[in-house]
Amino acid sequence: MSGDGRTVSTEHATVRTIGAGLSDPDDNQTFTLRSSGDASLRERQGLPRTFSFDARASVAGDFTAGADSDCDSIVHSYSYVTLDSALPPGFVSVRMVVTGDAQGAFDLQGDTDPGVRIYGDVPGRVDYTFFVSGDDYRIGLDGDTVLRRPENDSSPTSRSGRVTVRGSYVGIGEATSRSTGSAKRYVGLGGRRSCATNTIGAKVTGNASRARTIKKLVIKVNGKRAAKARGPKPGQALTLRGPGSTQAATLVAKVRTTKGRTKTVTRSYAACSA
Repeated sequence: MSGDGRTVSTEHATVRTIGAGLSDPDDNQTFTLRSSGDASLRERQGLPRTFSFDARASVAGDFTAGADSDCDSIVHSYSYVTLDSALPPGFVSVRMVVTGDAQGAFDLQGDTDPGVRIYGDVPGRVDYTFFVSGDDYRIGLDGDTVLRRPENDSSPTSRSGRVTVRGSYVGIGEATSRSTGSAKRYVGLGGRRSCATNTIGAKVTGNASRARTIKKLVIKVNGKRAAKARGPKPGQALTLRGPGSTQAATLVAKVRTTKGRTKTVTRSYAACSA
């Protein structure tokens, strides 16, 4: 897959017949299998930032049982995709949605990091975020549907389903959102959190005329006041203490202007460790 977000698609269909049961030549089974998959990957700075996989699978069977039938079968129709990438320490978030008779699996294994495997074998949604310690990883995504030879008249003779997976990666301390809010014209919030010093930077606008309209600036980290300045200077830098290393951080800067208006800007950052 290319890293520009373009979708790669595949589709397969086949018919397979299993004949001549172990003790009865009239014992036959014919299966029609169909599967399709769409996958995409978006990279930034050489790292896989977001990925998606949409797998659809179905299998239908036509069965003729001989008088002495003793043949059994289990047939899988599936789509599968893998991605190899080096990942620095950070966090991978995955959402898997299973519908119909499908079952899905997300697998991440490193050369030395044992990684994680997530299953979804009943309809529903699974959300999971986990820490990667930094390694060369293989990511595998799988969606399949299984049909077993009917045991009686009430057993299903066809199955179909769908699995969708959406995932993302963010490095430790990286910003997980853009700065949002009307105060971003007055104060800039840093692009990442320093995990070495557990600090986050902020900076008053360098536009002198705009900076002079700031009467008061208060910045909070996870709801606790981390910095306050009255009449800050243009371009003034502020260093904010982050929360514990295992906690994500959200900065909220509130500006009170000389005209009595209140403006805010918000930005969030990933934790520094698991």
